[in-house]
Amino acid sequence: MAEARWRGIAATLAGALLRKFTKSDRSWVATTALVLVNLLPLTAVLWRGWQPGDVLVVYWLENIAIGFWACLRLHTARGPERPSVIRDRAGGHARPSVPLFVALYGFFTFVQGGLVGAVGQGPLLWYLWLADKLTGADFTMSLGENSSVLAHSPGGYLGMLLIYLFSQGLAFRGDWLKRGERDKLGRVDVFDFTLGRMLVLHFTLIGGFFLFGATGSELAWACLLIALKIALEVTLYYFSRRRRARS
Repeated sequence: MAEARWRGIAATLAGALLRKFTKSDRSWVATTALVLVNLLPLTAVLWRGWQPGDVLVVYWLENIAIGFWACLRLHTARGPERPSVIRDRAGGHARPSVPLFVALYGFFTFVQGGLVGAVGQGPLLWYLWLADKLTGADFTMSLGENSSVLAHSPGGYLGMLLIYLFSQGLAFRGDWLKRGERDKLGRVDVFDFTLGRMLVLHFTLIGGFFLFGATGSELAWACLLIALKIALEVTLYYFSRRRRARS
């Protein structure tokens, strides 16, 4: 258990360092780095320390870190404003704000935790632990046998989350503030990029949930998410690059 935990933290740290190359002006360097970063969690599976479901939990933790720093980007963005592609209830363009983003992003993150927890068990275990504390009942007994080597290792999960928060914080300080990215991208850009990424991953997880139910293969679900996440991040890289060039 401890060995698997440290392998996860090592893979996450390597990914955080590798992400520096995703900011390269050379598109082939950035694209290669994005692919390698998203394949890193699989190394922990190949080392025989993780289950495929643990890979899903890692991506869920990364989403939490991205959402946290996106709130600060929304608050400090000074770039040109464009109409949002996301619509409100009246059918008009959504008006980005930190409270609206927190509500939407937080809702999808919570639901994703439940879906991921069906396989990786980590988030679901924490949800049930919280329900135990609030109600006094023992909901965790309903989980049955735990197949995840990390589900009972909050230290490993916490370590990975802290690395993600720290690496995203370095990107916020270096790219967003020092390199002036906040002057090129407006609140709508941050809102659409971050929430759009979350929505695509959300529906992929739902599709993967049904795939898991039909095949019983955790690895198929994990590979589906990894492939989609690579395609999504590469697409967003080029889209964001064009936006910054026009600003």
